[in-house]
Amino acid sequence: MLVSPYPGAHRKNVRDSLGRVKGGLLDVKNAKGGWPRLVAYLTWVTDSARLLEHQLTSADVRQLIFTPGYERLLSSGTHLDSSETGTAPVLNGLLTLEITQREEALGDAFDDLHRQIEEWTGSNMVFALPDTSFYMEHEQLLREVDFAPLVDEPFLDHPIRVLVPLIILDELEGLKRKGENQQRWRAAYTLSVVDDLFKGSNNGILRTADPVKNRGPVVLDILWDAPGHLREAVNDNEIIAQGLAAQSLAAVPVTLLTFDTPQSLRARRAHLPEKNLSKPVGNQPPEPRRKRPHRQATSGNGAVGEPPPADS
Repeated sequence: MLVSPYPGAHRKNVRDSLGRVKGGLLDVKNAKGGWPRLVAYLTWVTDSARLLEHQLTSADVRQLIFTPGYERLLSSGTHLDSSETGTAPVLNGLLTLEITQREEALGDAFDDLHRQIEEWTGSNMVFALPDTSFYMEHEQLLREVDFAPLVDEPFLDHPIRVLVPLIILDELEGLKRKGENQQRWRAAYTLSVVDDLFKGSNNGILRTADPVKNRGPVVLDILWDAPGHLREAVNDNEIIAQGLAAQSLAAVPVTLLTFDTPQSLRARRAHLPEKNLSKPVGNQPPEPRRKRPHRQATSGNGAVGEPPPADS
């Protein structure tokens, strides 16, 4: 599973902390069976949670440490009597299962994080996070967009990673089904491009380097939801959270690209670099001229009559 670093956490510190937590399980495995082993495990849980605090999100800590197995073992302390015959084998069985599962989950998290760090480590790599409004409103289609100027990159030949949180693909799918004609087409087009980029061995390569135009390669990266991930109640907040987590993993700024002013303001408040691409408001348009009401002539008895003839 790919974990989400806590905003501001350094990616290598997160990786090292995961390694230390996994290594701490060795003491639990070597502890004497029964209650001493249970005490060693519960101590490991407390120490691990403290170590991972402000390194991983609380959701990841629950997924890796405060598991249903932990809840079962914690409750066993009040339901199993250490003086009863057969208690130790029951505890050891539960502990062995939980320790094995924690070793596998922590090992996967460490390996996936290490792999992501290696993939996102490179000279002069630039990161952009277009939100849903970008794909729907930008004057150019996805395959035509020149991303380098959009992130104010002074060296236009640097490689660019375009990050696509899964929530954005879900929003595009909804627009493809329920939007207006133009919206449906733009959403369907973008989804078809993403689908095509991840077929076979394309690995999300949107555009290869072009020395003639002085442009580096552009690669799309889908930010998958980790197992058990709970999304923010507001989709825009989820996109910001994904951007902050990606920024910690990349160890360089991730620039949000949006046509949505409230989303741009959310990013600023969260200290996520952003670029509001909304068109300038321009000058205030003139007030429309009001038509003067047409007055009809009335006859002597107050009835409405024909308008008087024009002067000859």
